This record gives sequence, C-alpha cells and structure tokens, in this order.
Amino acid sequence: MKIYLAGCISYLDKVNLWEKATAWRNYIVRELSYYVEDGSTFFNNPTSNYETNLMYSGKNILTQNIKNVTESDIIIVNLDFLKESPGTLFEIYLAYMQRKPILAFGGKDDEFAESLHVKECITENFDRRGFPEIYDIDIDNIEDLLECIKNLYL
Repeated sequence: MKIYLAGCISYLDKVNLWEKATAWRNYIVRELSYYVEDGSTFFNNPTSNYETNLMYSGKNILTQNIKNVTESDIIIVNLDFLKESPGTLFEIYLAYMQRKPILAFGGKDDEFAESLHVKECITENFDRRGFPEIYDIDIDNIEDLLECIKNLYL
C-alpha cells in the first residue's frame, strides 16, 4: 500500500514554518508504522526531497506530483494553509478524478477548504482535536484518521 501525504510545503518554507510542513507527516508515518511492521506500506512524504526538487523546473515537479498521486492508494491531506498551496489543491483534484480515498484534516475556517469543490472531493474530513506537543500545530483528529486507515485500508 502507498500513502501520499499531501499538504502545504513551499509557502511554509518561505515563511520559516518548516516544522508545520513536516511535523504532522512525521507523526502519521511514525504512528502507522507500528501497524505495518512488515514494510508493506510506503509513505510518500514530499518534504523528504523538497530541497533537491527546487533545482528542477516547475514542469518536472508537476510531473512528479502526478506520478506520486497516481501511484498512491490513499491520500492523506492537511488542509491547513490551503489558500497558499495550489499544489495541494491540484493533488486533491487529481486524486478525486482517479477515485482515490482522500482522508483530510485541518483547514478549519479556511475558505478554500470549506468550498464546495474541495469539500466534495474529500472522502472524509476528520474533526479538529489539538496535538499542541507537535510544534503547536492544531492538528485535527489524527487518531480517528489513523483508525480509519487501519480498519478500512490496511
């Protein structure tokens, strides 16, 4: 199983909030890895090669996004900073058009996340529950999201 971790990256890097791009991804990988110790699940974390990718053209990065979403079985998306992340919007729409499960959190009170076109693409959006110990990121109900993946997809 391949799980793609979508969410804002470039904007958070530009405003020196890199931890907000990486902390939730690292948390999900760590928590789900306990249930898939056999190595059968691959987590595609686009923050892991972000700096290297900066030397390539936008067309190459877009092609990589298409490849990563297409090869994934599930998309987990953080809807925080969606307005500043057109790449995340693209990944949501691409995954939706490919009929992939899109499990989301974040984006509370975000006009883009609340729009009809985004909301209806999301398979399930989990309600907010804070995890302040993770770089003060107000992460939604990650535990319910993880349970959903364990129960329905692993």
